[in-house]
Amino acid sequence: MRIRSALAGFTIIEMMVAVALAAILLAIAVPSFKDASLGSQLRSASSELMVSASLARSEAIKRNAPVELCTSSDGKTCGTGGWQQGWIVLSGGTVIQSQPKAPPGFLITASGGKTTLSFQPTGVGATAATFTICRATPNVGSQERVVTIDAAGRASVERTTTGTCS
Repeated sequence: MRIRSALAGFTIIEMMVAVALAAILLAIAVPSFKDASLGSQLRSASSELMVSASLARSEAIKRNAPVELCTSSDGKTCGTGGWQQGWIVLSGGTVIQSQPKAPPGFLITASGGKTTLSFQPTGVGATAATFTICRATPNVGSQERVVTIDAAGRASVERTTTGTCS
């Protein structure tokens, strides 16, 4: 009489159940991961815009000259188009900071379609604006960030979940 080895393997049924459970868990986890990744990218883009606005304000005060924050596709000159193509902080023809374009599929829009914000040397009298940062493609994300720059040039960020990126 033969004694069965204690190291017997899995049966095909047990293996199929394990694979099915793994597939179900993965199907539940992937959307949560995508939302976490989207939140991180939105947070990064909104922080970069806030930092640029703060830099423009502080440089205007430091240089005692107007400073502009404007859209730029080449990183050297102010241009037209959306803020997702990138932006620069500019003082008297000198580029102080250049920000590259946003991740693919992201949309950054300014209230009133503004492409240039001016910051005055007094620290007040800046161009007030509201920016919406969201993912437009391949599908609209459930989160967005709203960056508000007041007339004094101070920036703040608010997280919203309207999901109406357009």
